[in-house]
Amino acid sequence: MKLLSRHGLATLALGLASCVSTDVASQTAPEFAGRQFVRTLVVGDVGMLHERTLAEDLIVDALRHRRIDAVRSLDVVFAADTLPAEAFLDHAAKAGADAVLILQRIEQGSEERYVPPSASTSFTAVDHGGFVTGYASTTTFGGRTVSQPWASFRATLIETATGKVAWFADAETRGSSESSSRDLVDDVAGEICARLIDDGVLQAERRF
Repeated sequence: MKLLSRHGLATLALGLASCVSTDVASQTAPEFAGRQFVRTLVVGDVGMLHERTLAEDLIVDALRHRRIDAVRSLDVVFAADTLPAEAFLDHAAKAGADAVLILQRIEQGSEERYVPPSASTSFTAVDHGGFVTGYASTTTFGGRTVSQPWASFRATLIETATGKVAWFADAETRGSSESSSRDLVDDVAGEICARLIDDGVLQAERRF
């Protein structure tokens, strides 16, 4: 089993932007060691349609950037249909995909955290014809309780022909008080894509 922690971009100043971190653990099934899939149908089972679209777009675009063939499930399945995982195997076969990647959000919630108050003071001086006047400006931060979202995900890569799980990954994602559920989906999709590539279970197009 390979363990790796990847972190989203963090801001240097508190609260200026969203900060998301994702921890991923992945494993390839022994019987699929050394096997690489050629085309993957990507399913983003992560909530509302805009989040599903975001996840599928990000993963597919990132894989194609690495010359790995992938197709969105939204391009072959009507999003309003509630389908069991097995049904996607049929759609994958029709789309010529030999594997299905399903990213699921397993659990989500938020954590309350109290941010103690702090202050920052800056000083400026202005020269008025030889008379120097000083000014002080104090800015106060914190002193409030913030809510930080979190979510757990599982990504499963299934062989289309047999329905066997070839690879899977579990991910835990945490955001800042400025993060939305969409930010969590954005970060975990990117990390899962990177892990798929690092683990070498997908085959890149060969160009001569």
